[in-house]
Amino acid sequence: MLSPSLKGQITLFLYKDAIHRIPFLQGRDPKFYLRYLDRMEPLKFHKETVMIKRGTIPQRMYFIVKGKILNTYLNRVYSDGAVIGETELIFKSVRI
Repeated sequence: MLSPSLKGQITLFLYKDAIHRIPFLQGRDPKFYLRYLDRMEPLKFHKETVMIKRGTIPQRMYFIVKGKILNTYLNRVYSDGAVIGETELIFKSVRI
């Protein structure tokens, strides 16, 4: 078992790149980081991978640390620092 202080230091170290690149994560209370960062799961997608499909029920949202995502429905490109999929997750609605 790790002390809360040590766990916090490790969490901040592991996610320092995400915190630095994603405005949503910047300037948060240390308790926020302890509560949520360890729930994040780093994922890497290959080019042409479909991440989110219209009409599905959301299970997660995505923070783009590095790279670009094309929303083919809206013809919009999201890049480093963007958050996608949060609206449907928060409002518990079907993805459009």
